[in-house]
Amino acid sequence: MLQRSQADELIRQRQQGLGNPIVAFKDGDQQFVAVKNRLIWSDRWKTFPDFLGDYIKEVFKDAWGKAEFAKPIAERHPIIQWYQAYCLYQRQFIKTPGEIGSGHVTGVVFCYLGLAYNLYLMEHNVELQARMIARLKDPANFQGAFYELVVAGALIRAGYELILEDEVDRRSKHCEFAAIKKSTGKRYSVEAKMRAVSGMLGRTAHDGGSDEKPLGRLIPHLCAALRKPSEAERMVFIDINSPMDKDISEKNRPECVEAAVRALECFEGNKQAPQERAYLFVTNIACHRYLDDLPVLAIAPFGFNIPDFNRSGMYRHIDRYRQEQKHKDALEIAQALADAAVFPNSFDGCPPSELRLNEPKRLMVGETYDFTDASPGGLIATVTSIAACEKSRSVMAVAMTPDGKSHLLHETMSEAAAIDFAAFGENYFGEVGRSGGVAKNAYDLFCGMMEIHADYNREQLARQLGLGPDDPGLAHLNDNELREFVAERLVASVDAHSSN
Repeated sequence: MLQRSQADELIRQRQQGLGNPIVAFKDGDQQFVAVKNRLIWSDRWKTFPDFLGDYIKEVFKDAWGKAEFAKPIAERHPIIQWYQAYCLYQRQFIKTPGEIGSGHVTGVVFCYLGLAYNLYLMEHNVELQARMIARLKDPANFQGAFYELVVAGALIRAGYELILEDEVDRRSKHCEFAAIKKSTGKRYSVEAKMRAVSGMLGRTAHDGGSDEKPLGRLIPHLCAALRKPSEAERMVFIDINSPMDKDISEKNRPECVEAAVRALECFEGNKQAPQERAYLFVTNIACHRYLDDLPVLAIAPFGFNIPDFNRSGMYRHIDRYRQEQKHKDALEIAQALADAAVFPNSFDGCPPSELRLNEPKRLMVGETYDFTDASPGGLIATVTSIAACEKSRSVMAVAMTPDGKSHLLHETMSEAAAIDFAAFGENYFGEVGRSGGVAKNAYDLFCGMMEIHADYNREQLARQLGLGPDDPGLAHLNDNELREFVAERLVASVDAHSSN
C-alpha cells in the first residue's frame, strides 16, 4: 500500500509538478475546486481543463469580455482572439456534448489554456495580484505579463516558492520576483524579457519592432537584466519571439536559437560585457504564431560567465554528469519550461486514460484479480510483477495463486494506456520506479545506471566489478566516485556488446 501510494504521488507530480497539489472533491453532480483559500464549483466540470476554461473567465470578468467582443475582430484583445480559436478547437474533438473528448495540444491550447493554468498556479501557490490582471488586460503590457506568467508557472511546477516584488515601488530597480527552491532554500533573482514585434501579442508599430531581427534585443535585454541589483544568484529568461521551423527536434535544432547561443558566447568574451554571472534561458515560445499546429517552443539554457554550464564539446559521461549535478536547479527549470504545454487532465492526479469511458482497468502490482478469461479453468491470483512494452502495447504479468503457484499472463494495453505507461513508467502499474521511456543514448544509460546504483554500498558496488571493497585498485575512489566508475564501466560493456 505504501509503494502504491508513492507511485500514485509520482504520477500526480509528473502531471501537476511540485507546487501545491490540486485540491478538489465531488459532492453529487457538483465538482468543487479549492484555489488557495477560496472554493469554487460547477456541475459541468468533468476534467481539469473544463475548470480552467471557466476559471479564466472568472478572472477577467464578463464585463471586460463583452466589451472586447463589441470591437471589430482585428481590434480584439489577444486573449479574446485566442478564446475564439479555442472554441473552434473544442468543436473538433467534442463530438457529443457532455462526453469527454480528447485531442492534441496545439498552439492555441498552449496560449489560452496555458494562460489560465498559469493564472491558477499563481493564485493557488503565491498570489494573483490585481496589477497582474490589469497588465494582462492592457494590450501594451500584455506580452510582458504573459511571458512572466509562463516563467512563473514553470518555476512553481519545478518546486519553487515565488516572492513577488512591489512593482508599485519605483524608488529602486529590482528583478521581477525572487524564487526559492523549497527543497534546499536556495534563492534566485528572476528577470524575464520578451522581444516585442509589431502586430503580435498586442504590440503595434509604436511599441513593437521588426520581425526580421530576432536577435536584435537579446544583448540589450541581457544587459538591462544584469544592471538590476541582486543579492541572490540570477536567472534571466529572454524570449526572442521569432518564426521557427515547426518540425524542431534534438536533431533539427532551431537555427534562431542556435544563433542566439553563438551571439552570447561571442558577447561573453567582449571586454564591454557585464561581469555578473547568470543562468540564462533563451526561449522561443512561438506557439502564438502557429495556433493550429503542435506547440512550437525551444529552450536553450546558457551559463553567462558560468563556463562549466551547458557548453558544447566532448565530455566523458562522468564529467558531464558532475556538471549537470552541480547545475541541477537550472536544468530542472529548463525541463519545466519544456513541459509548459503539459496540463493536468484529472482533478485527483490519476492517469489521463482513466478519465475515458469504457477504459479497461489497469493492472496493479499487489492486487488480486479474476483471470478467468485468460485461463479456461478459472484463475484468481495476485499480481506480483509486471513488464510492458510501449511499442507493442503488450503486458506480461506474473500472478500468484493462493497455493503458491506462479502464472505468466498476457494482456494488451489500450492506446491511451500505452501513452500513460510511456509517461509514467513502472509507476503506472503501482510500482515505484524510474519514469517512462528508455535510454536514448549512452549518456541516458549512464544516468540510469547512477540511479539504479544510488543505494548500493561500497561492497555492493565493488561486486559489480568482480572485486572486493578493499581492493587496492579502488582505494583512490570515494563511494560516489566508485558509483560513477561502475556506471561508466557498465555502459562501456553495453556499448561493446552492441558493437559485436
